[in-house]
Amino acid sequence: MKYYFKQIDKYENPIPLFFLCGVKYNEKNPDDDKRVVLKKYLESKGCFAIILEENFAPYASKNNKKLSYKDIGLNNLNDVEALACMAVDGVFIIHESHSTAAEIALFASNEVVTKKTFVLVPDQENSQMQHFSGFLSFGYKNLLPKCLIFNPVTEKYFINEDKIEIKTYFNDNKIGHNLGIGIDNFMKQAHEIKQLQIIKSEFNKDGSKVNSYYIDSKNKIRVSLNVELLRYYIIAVFSIREFRQKLYETTSFLEGVILCEKWFKEILLNTLQRNEHENILNYDCIFRISNIVNSRLDLRKAISFILYIFNAVGWIKINSASREGITICRKTSSLIGFKAIYEKYSCIIFNEEFTDFEGIEL
Repeated sequence: MKYYFKQIDKYENPIPLFFLCGVKYNEKNPDDDKRVVLKKYLESKGCFAIILEENFAPYASKNNKKLSYKDIGLNNLNDVEALACMAVDGVFIIHESHSTAAEIALFASNEVVTKKTFVLVPDQENSQMQHFSGFLSFGYKNLLPKCLIFNPVTEKYFINEDKIEIKTYFNDNKIGHNLGIGIDNFMKQAHEIKQLQIIKSEFNKDGSKVNSYYIDSKNKIRVSLNVELLRYYIIAVFSIREFRQKLYETTSFLEGVILCEKWFKEILLNTLQRNEHENILNYDCIFRISNIVNSRLDLRKAISFILYIFNAVGWIKINSASREGITICRKTSSLIGFKAIYEKYSCIIFNEEFTDFEGIEL
């Protein structure tokens, strides 16, 4: 049986996923962390959200249950955040520090990311800094993403005679009515119609909003992938029973990643073959991540990080320290099973059964 990706001209993502950025994560009292409050609000609206610090760490340790970026070849925060913001449907930044200013500058340099980024800023009276001043204001004035001011509850901590630290919280750890309206309006963008197609490039150029390919003079297929759309495809691959059966047989996370990559490539090649007169199934494929200006990020790293995201939202469980590999999470009283998710994406894939002249399935 052969599988193919459907060429869908107008596709609405059924389950939006957001990336939440902000100041240092509140490990001691996570319920007070504004990103945790925002995450719960988004989940109440039928969306999913990830906070990197909740699930991941730069390096693995025996006592740390968090997954390590280093294990999938991501050795710096720039690579991690670049993949995160490109793999999701929207980005929220709660901007209160120089580090979040750096994130805004990083994201503003990429037009695709800027369009799906929303910045929440505490009002000037209850903050420690002028949020859009100096370098950020002059260097990125025309590129800054959409912004909404909110009125936080504040606590002042006297560090010394010359320094006062202000910590902010959402009132009663809830999203207020007016702020909720602004967030809801931005969330609608995640439901915008997308072009979920793999098109042949006429001028051998990559497209940032679609997946494209061309065949060079050496019979190599050069494929340009949008990471956000790649996420949809990987979810859809999980809807194939044969793939899941193979996944159960893997004994490590790396084996699971290689299996995902193998199935994605095979389905992609089958799909491209339908556009070509010559047999291209034995051609080498060279993949490029189209919407990231970073040559270090390749297909395997992108798939690995997408699986990390699935782990973060509770769709799969990555058992990096055991021989179980990747486990698909089932429905519980507090968790939506991954089956309910990937079934919504199964429409992206179709299959064909081939029979010979005697009616025997090939």
